[in-house]
Amino acid sequence: MRVLVNLNRRSPTATMTATDDFGSFGIELIGVSAGHRVTASDVACVGVLDSSGDVLVTVARIGELAGDRSRDPDWTRRFGEMVEWAARRGWVDESGRLRAHVELSEVAR
Repeated sequence: MRVLVNLNRRSPTATMTATDDFGSFGIELIGVSAGHRVTASDVACVGVLDSSGDVLVTVARIGELAGDRSRDPDWTRRFGEMVEWAARRGWVDESGRLRAHVELSEVAR
């Protein structure tokens, strides 16, 4: 799963791609230079920026971004397995939010 956050607009917007890729979860900021310092307002449409520079995203927000796919029972089961796997590796915080690494992209999509 990949969340694209478009910073080329007045207010950042988020969309999800690779909705059925349960082997990875990340955020790509679009429309920034390589030296951009990620701010809380950059990622507020997705989650909360933590002190390490990762973004903590609620399970509910991931479901919203997945749209209709999140209503599919098989998708829900596989997503639950992904969350459990991430929790065993310490990538889920005490509130149940998933940790996502942030990548920067100058290319507009």
